[in-house]
Amino acid sequence: KFSAIAKFPKVDRDLSLLVPEQVLADKVIATVQKLGKPLVESVGIVDVYVGEKIPGGTRSLSLSLLFGDASRTLEDAEVESAIQKILTGLDREMGVKLRLQ
Repeated sequence: KFSAIAKFPKVDRDLSLLVPEQVLADKVIATVQKLGKPLVESVGIVDVYVGEKIPGGTRSLSLSLLFGDASRTLEDAEVESAIQKILTGLDREMGVKLRLQ
């Protein structure tokens, strides 16, 4: 299957999250996709880490998000707003927090 080359640029963002051990990565990805609609086109796992600098009972999950719109170029403010909505929803629904370095 072939698809046309996108007319408008995509926006990549990476998020490093602190995820409680009992929360499955699949559930985090599904929630990101749900909360990021319609701008989030794809979500992938970049890295999973447990060890130093990670609080007990959690793991670090790094995600790569691809944002886009077939009809226009997205503005940074739109992408940042979508990320904030995603982070707020992840925290509220499953206790997932942004990992601060």
